[in-house]
This record gives sequence, C-alpha cells and structure tokens, in this order.
Amino acid sequence: MQYFLLGLAIVVNLLGNVFAKLGADFKGGGKLGALGNPYLILCLCCAAISLYFFTKSLEKLPLHIAQPVLAIVSIVGVAFTSTIFFKAHMTPMQIAGILTAVVSIFLITAPA
Repeated sequence: MQYFLLGLAIVVNLLGNVFAKLGADFKGGGKLGALGNPYLILCLCCAAISLYFFTKSLEKLPLHIAQPVLAIVSIVGVAFTSTIFFKAHMTPMQIAGILTAVVSIFLITAPA
C-alpha cells in the first residue's frame, strides 16, 4: 500500500509540473494575475495532494528510500512528458545525466 501511495504522489507531482508549464505559458488572468490562472491553481492543488500522498507513504517507507524514488521518477517523468507534449529537445548529455541519476538512485536505495 505504501508504494501505491508513493506512486500516486509521483503521478500527481508530475501532473502538477505539467500544469506549472501550462500556467507559465498562460496569457490570461487579467487583474487577478496568478489567481486568474487556472493552471497555476491546479498546480498548487496537485502540490498539496502530492504532499499528502507522499506523507502517507512515509508512515511505512523510510525517507531515505521514498524521497529519492519520488525525485528520480519525477525527473524522468518530466523529461519524458516535456519531449512528448511540449516538444522539448534533450541533448545526449542531458539524457546521459538522467541515466546517471537513475543509476545513482538505484544504488542509494538498493538493499545492503
């Protein structure tokens, strides 16, 4: 169950990052500024929901396992969705950096 909650935290975190990008590109809002930007409001909601699921997962998972997993899966997820939905270009060096980070997290979280 704790890994399911961590997975939910990751998915909602990724969704929040997508909303942050959409919010940054949003040209509306008028006099309300950021409060008139529906994507930024959704981003904040996702951040709160993700934090809730992450905190619940920490009731059973150690922090030194859960946080690196959340971080690296979010990094890989954002890189993937950025290239698919926002047409971002990744250089071979950036891809190598992400792969190095994945290996690093694997080594950090592996059992002794």
